[in-house]
Amino acid sequence: MDHDHNPSTTANPPSRFPEAPAPWILKGEAYWFITSVFGRSTPSITPSYFDLLEAQSAKLAIEPGAFKGGVGMAVVMRYTESPVGAYDELLIVPGAFTSPKFDKDKENIRITRIYVSTLASLYNGRKNWNTAKHLAKFEFMKGPSGTVIRVFPLVPLSPEDTTTFSDQPCFAASVTLSWMPAIPYDTRITPFTLDIVQPPIEASPQAEINGLVGTDHWTKFLPVYKGKVKTFTSKGLLEGDEYGDDVYFPKFSPWRIGVHWPECLIDFPASKTLTEETSEDPVSQ
Repeated sequence: MDHDHNPSTTANPPSRFPEAPAPWILKGEAYWFITSVFGRSTPSITPSYFDLLEAQSAKLAIEPGAFKGGVGMAVVMRYTESPVGAYDELLIVPGAFTSPKFDKDKENIRITRIYVSTLASLYNGRKNWNTAKHLAKFEFMKGPSGTVIRVFPLVPLSPEDTTTFSDQPCFAASVTLSWMPAIPYDTRITPFTLDIVQPPIEASPQAEINGLVGTDHWTKFLPVYKGKVKTFTSKGLLEGDEYGDDVYFPKFSPWRIGVHWPECLIDFPASKTLTEETSEDPVSQ
């Protein structure tokens, strides 16, 4: 499999965005919509798993034999504390993919599509970890039977537009928390690897304005979640009881029971660069 991947990159960081190098320590609330553990969350990787900007990343993911399955989930995060302030996040991990030949692991999970609510998080996430973040507006509405979550993607009227959002959500779900008490959990005791390997990402020609910087290397990192967990049930609120619109976010079928972190501490380490010369040199200290 050919893992040569050299997207255009932004040499000089946009001055309008605060620099927040890894590692990051974050606090917040998380909803894990589990889609698979040992099987496949989806029969195939469809275009909606990627933004159009990340065309080369999509090309790698749909190569024959690239998608391996395994642990898959969609995640909604409400970060209350981070090096770039509070922000919301939606992401999808369809499962594991073949890692580049110069990595010691044969396969690792990959974040294919991810939205955040602030430009500071978008810029630094792309720069620090190759997470292909894009901008969206988030809506959380709490009611007597649970919380409704809706995410509205940016639909820019021009390449420089960072304020025009779709009036139709790309993700919508209602979640109802279990009455059972939360129990302590630490992802370091998870019995399978959760290392994330991300390919290089393409830059927008307007990166100095929209923050969509690119990179020229593969990255690897292992976030650690610590806190208490409980369960929730959920329902998709888009047409046909779907969670994703299959355009700006993929359709997916989560397990009936999800994992809720009411309060968690997340340690996002500096990513490691994966290259032909050295498979695990830190990008930054």
